[in-house]
Amino acid sequence: MHSGEVSIDVALPFPVESVPDEWLEIVAAARERVATSTEQVIDYRLHAANQIGVVEPTVRHKARRVLQPRGDRNRSLPVRAGLLLERLESVGAEPSATERARRQVDIERFRADLLANRVRRIIPVVRRAASGDHQKYCGQGAMDIVRDVP
Repeated sequence: MHSGEVSIDVALPFPVESVPDEWLEIVAAARERVATSTEQVIDYRLHAANQIGVVEPTVRHKARRVLQPRGDRNRSLPVRAGLLLERLESVGAEPSATERARRQVDIERFRADLLANRVRRIIPVVRRAASGDHQKYCGQGAMDIVRDVP
């Protein structure tokens, strides 16, 4: 292994709950500096088994997503974040990466535990949003604030 390379063994085994590409990227970045490139080296392929896919961001799609029930996805996010935190701690990741993962677990648990009554969510979500956690630790930032309130 060359200096700066991260062994795949650090990322294996992939948790069933993980998105493999995301898992590899985060584990590698937590251990070493990761370089990015804008060069297209593969085509993006959509298929029936995609965990994450490209959807045309129409106004109708965005509105439906904001208003959808919170459901299983919100309960799975703290689990995924917790698995990542455990892995980062076990492989000796940079302390800043471990702390970021810890904060991710915290915000995802907060979101998963929000009350079903949307009106009663407003104050807790606004308070949490004021801390900047949604923007730092949620994939959609400000959009996740909107999704958490209605």
